[in-house]
Amino acid sequence: AMFERDDPTAQAELELPPRLVALMDEPARPAFEPRWVRATALELSHQAQWSLALGLLDPASKRYPGDPLLLMARGAVLEARSRLERDTMIDYQRVTQLGLRPDRVRAGPREVRAQLQLAETCYRQALAARPDLHHARVRLGRVLQLLGRSDASVAELQAVVAAAPDARDLYFAHLFLGYALEMAGRLDAAAAEYGQAAQAVPGGQAGGVAVRHA
Repeated sequence: AMFERDDPTAQAELELPPRLVALMDEPARPAFEPRWVRATALELSHQAQWSLALGLLDPASKRYPGDPLLLMARGAVLEARSRLERDTMIDYQRVTQLGLRPDRVRAGPREVRAQLQLAETCYRQALAARPDLHHARVRLGRVLQLLGRSDASVAELQAVVAAAPDARDLYFAHLFLGYALEMAGRLDAAAAEYGQAAQAVPGGQAGGVAVRHA
């Protein structure tokens, strides 16, 4: 039921259940709790319950400072909220379709930018702890695009491609690289990147559509 509203007063109800804590040996809690927090927070974010998600992630990040996966999850929640808020500044019909109240998600450009900058910080901290966390670098590249820092974005995404990560991260790195090149008017180079994305995940529709569009 709490997934149906973005209610900060409900945050305490989403803490690790005391009965579960009582059943866990203290040495086991650090291995379990961050995973539980990440899974729950990302599900809440998927339901557009960002205050609740951050209400879980913020204290967990203090209990487990430097946990790269918690940092990446926090960045993902901030990024998702900022991107939807950016869109809903001009598209209130989408808000209605999501079942949200427009006055709950309205934000000005400064607020949206501030959240993207916080997401950037989270991704950079995650990469400082784990440089091989390629998905965090892909997300960092995308956030830099949204912040208008195209050259920095391209550098991060090219680093992902050079590292030859798994197919999913390679797919998104090529897609976002293609988008950056397309925005710069380099359509041949953009089409080549989109083609690489389509090869990384042959069943992915976005890569094929982007190639034809470019």
